[in-house]
Amino acid sequence: MDLLWYIIGASHILGAVIFARIPEKFKPAKTTVKKALKNNWQTTKKGFKHIKKTRNLMLVIGAGIFASIALMAEDGWTPLMVDTVGFPVESIGYFISALAAVMIFIPLLASKIKDEKKALMFLTSMQLILLLGTLFIKEGRFIIAASLFVVPEMFRGLKRPILEHYFQKLIPSKIRATTTSIESMIYTGINTVIVIIAGALMDVFPIQYVIGCSSIFFIGSIICFSKLKEKKQKN
Repeated sequence: MDLLWYIIGASHILGAVIFARIPEKFKPAKTTVKKALKNNWQTTKKGFKHIKKTRNLMLVIGAGIFASIALMAEDGWTPLMVDTVGFPVESIGYFISALAAVMIFIPLLASKIKDEKKALMFLTSMQLILLLGTLFIKEGRFIIAASLFVVPEMFRGLKRPILEHYFQKLIPSKIRATTTSIESMIYTGINTVIVIIAGALMDVFPIQYVIGCSSIFFIGSIICFSKLKEKKQKN
């Protein structure tokens, strides 16, 4: 396990060295702090206004909020695997590292998907069905438990670039960065609250029940995706 920390540390250092050698060509416009803040506020208002008037954007963000609630207990997987299933503690790091390696290639499959709406509904439905299976995990069922963790994560990794592409094409280029920041701000606020709630629930109820029952909120995501209507946005 100690070796993994050295590998992770080396990867961060290598990444920093690579980025440090990349020439910076961006030249910020000359402005004052007051003007920059005023311009940022105006752009932020445009971003909120665009989200409010664009039904599909509201639905995508709504689907994301439901998904965040559905996955609120995801930090409970490690204690679930170790305490409930009996997975060896020393093997958890290798298991997660192997999953991370596989996840590098999963998003590449997204480029093959043509119907984004159907794909999002299908992948979310599979996440729901599989995570409900955690309700029935028993001690010693290593393969079943690992599958119920890995496969939904693979679907999640495949869904992310599809959803991101769909989200970005709904936003005019002039306010794309600001609108994306607003989306991140919304999710951060939601996650800050639900993580605390999830922790409290996992202290009271078995972790597998919290993971399984919270996945029901994926139904909200599926409903939101089902209401999406294809409409080209002008940049």
